[in-house]
Amino acid sequence: LYVAEIRSVQARGPYAIVGACFGATVAYEMARQLLAAGEEMGFLGLLDPTPRGGKTASKNPESTPRIFKRLAAFRTLVVDRLQLYREDMRRLGVIDRVRYLASKFHLLSGLIGNSNAFKGAQRELNQIEVYRANLLALDVYRRQPLNGRLRAFEVFETTRPDRVKAWDRIDWPALWKGPIKRHEMPGRDSGDMLNAENVRVLGASLAQRLRLAFQAYQQQNSVKRENAQSC
Repeated sequence: LYVAEIRSVQARGPYAIVGACFGATVAYEMARQLLAAGEEMGFLGLLDPTPRGGKTASKNPESTPRIFKRLAAFRTLVVDRLQLYREDMRRLGVIDRVRYLASKFHLLSGLIGNSNAFKGAQRELNQIEVYRANLLALDVYRRQPLNGRLRAFEVFETTRPDRVKAWDRIDWPALWKGPIKRHEMPGRDSGDMLNAENVRVLGASLAQRLRLAFQAYQQQNSVKRENAQSC
């Protein structure tokens, strides 16, 4: 679907595609399909790509009724929220813990019957459902090698020491025989990489890499224009 949307705007390559986290897997597969169709990729950038993928899902997600997906999302929401509250309370004294709990009960009573709060909770449940669906999609997806004209393949990962690096978990050279550049960017994860000051560093690096990747195309077009004018 994404490839079709892009080609409806730009029918022919070279293309530049960038994706982050789960989107990096989507970007990789889009590039693979475009290359397989005979198109040229000027730039493929993967931002903190998840190393997850290639496992067999335990069950077909389409076979699970929506009500069970919703209940699973609600359970995740409640468990995560309670864990967050527990971590907050762990840093407080006894009196502050009482005040903290009182503030949460007061907040809860204000949310009951509040339609805006209900919409917010529903949006959060939707996001959890999408996240779980993405994990299932990754488990059944198997990366296939890239073949074709790919000028620049670059992986941007965060500098967080304890983060599982896709570079260490994915055999990139087995997927692409050409050169692959690796960059380290500030941030804890892909979301943090795209935040505040971190995104300025990433943006500057991406802009430079894109300029270099497409420099040859610009020179080729310049030569073609000069030849056309001389004719």
